[in-house]
Amino acid sequence: HNSDLKGVNLLFPIKEEQTKIGNFFKQLDDTIALHQQELTTLKQTKQGFLQKMFPKEGKSVPEVRFSGFTGDWEQRKLREMLA
Repeated sequence: HNSDLKGVNLLFPIKEEQTKIGNFFKQLDDTIALHQQELTTLKQTKQGFLQKMFPKEGKSVPEVRFSGFTGDWEQRKLREMLA
């Protein structure tokens, strides 16, 4: 009830300190948003590299390879690799 709220004591910083607190959290929000955008870009880059670093359907060589590696990829059964 309104009558109950009238008796509640609340502590507030002065206007200058409120402004500094608000600016601090705005800066944090902006930094988080920037990092979120960077994370999204890096995830898209990762997805692009994954698509290029593994052979497409019907191919035996990926589009992108590390230097020093040539030749076709070999298809094997998992149990052959574990033996």
